[in-house]
Amino acid sequence: MGRSAEVTRNLQAPRPEGRGNFKLRHYPALRLVDKVVAECRKLDPNLPAKLAIPLANRTLTPIELVKANALLEEVRSRLTALAGGDTDLLFAYRRKVFKELMYDERSKPAVRVRLKKLKRVKQAGLCAICVGPLPEKDSVLDRLHAVEGYTEENTRLICRDCDLRTQTERGFA
Repeated sequence: MGRSAEVTRNLQAPRPEGRGNFKLRHYPALRLVDKVVAECRKLDPNLPAKLAIPLANRTLTPIELVKANALLEEVRSRLTALAGGDTDLLFAYRRKVFKELMYDERSKPAVRVRLKKLKRVKQAGLCAICVGPLPEKDSVLDRLHAVEGYTEENTRLICRDCDLRTQTERGFA
């Protein structure tokens, strides 16, 4: 699954409660899919047996999660070996790796600050959702599609209240 990943749910089959350690309740995006499907069924009971619904953010399958955890263990082991028993150095290595991985996902703070200023000007100081005035502080640079990063085309500047509502609608809050 790539950027345009979709989940196809079989709407006629009963939904399993879980297999082994994989429990669907741990995946908020799937709960959101179920809510959307239920609302669609109310509007049109004759929906096809399968319905494609885009997810806000892709989650790992149980097999991918096992692979990710194995990679994490390898990285931890290599960092420990690299530090050679020096706990302060191990801490510094962990912080550096963490920081760089966060930049990979969220961009560097200076990039986000510049983008926020640009969006404030382009939006005339108004929230992109409620069109109310944006506060000088605590406005939120919202990514429309998280995997596409912080770009001018993929972001909007919104107020805290609209951000909370948006995150709740997306199943993240």
